[in-house]
Amino acid sequence: MLRDALRFAAGFAAGILLWWYGTPLYGRAIAATIRPFTHGQVAAVARQIEVGGASLPPTRIPFDQLTYNVVLFLALLATVRGRSAGRFAAAVAVLVASHIVFTAVDIVATYANQLGQWSNEHFNGLEQDFWMALDFSYRLGGMFAIAFACWFVVARPKI
Repeated sequence: MLRDALRFAAGFAAGILLWWYGTPLYGRAIAATIRPFTHGQVAAVARQIEVGGASLPPTRIPFDQLTYNVVLFLALLATVRGRSAGRFAAAVAVLVASHIVFTAVDIVATYANQLGQWSNEHFNGLEQDFWMALDFSYRLGGMFAIAFACWFVVARPKI
């Protein structure tokens, strides 16, 4: 039990370091992945994603707030003995895919709800509620559920 707690703490510390120092580079990769699917320009600046363009007002998304579930995932992963490389790769792929999807969701939710008159002119009330609910669902519990699910994929015994 103590060994698992120490492993968890070491994984947590490694996760904090990776998340803190890796976020700017990771943000650039995610922004480059999202860019072809947007109507504007998407770029990572420090720990944020900047979005804007000819038809879109400029805004910033706090990218680091969307990816800190990496810390929990690495802390949990450190407690797993005998990891399967294939399962680990699949779990990391799911985690990265969730970051891509929910960064895009956060961008749309920001445009739908946080730009005052522009938001009201381009999104109706139902659309605004939908995007905000999806964004909040991820931020409040979804990001942690994804980290636990990814850990479970790696940790579960072979059948």
